[in-house]
Amino acid sequence: MAGVTSASETLVFCIAEHGDDFQLPTPYYPGSDRVLRCRTGVELVPIPCSSSNGSKVTKFALEEVYQQAQKLSLNVKGVLITNNPSNPLGTTMSSSLSPWPRRST
Repeated sequence: MAGVTSASETLVFCIAEHGDDFQLPTPYYPGSDRVLRCRTGVELVPIPCSSSNGSKVTKFALEEVYQQAQKLSLNVKGVLITNNPSNPLGTTMSSSLSPWPRRST
C-alpha cells in the first residue's frame, strides 16, 4: 500500500472504533472496501455523486446519507475525500457543505 490508501487506513485506525461509519463520495477507489472495511472494521457509506453536476458532492447528498446513517444508529466519524484513480478529477466539496462544525485552528 502506498499514498492515500495507507494514510486513510492510519487515520481510521487512529480515530475510529470497529463499526464506526465513514462516508465516502462516489466513485471511490475499490480497494477502500478491502483496506478500510476489512482491515479496520469501519463501515463505508457511499455518498452518491453524479456526472450530471461534474461529480460534485452536494449538500443534499451529504444530508441524505448522514440522515440514513443516523436512522441506522451508525456512529459517523467523518467524510473521507481523496484523490485517487476512481476520482481522477480530484473533485472535492466546499467546507460550507460540511454537516459538522468547523474547528478553529
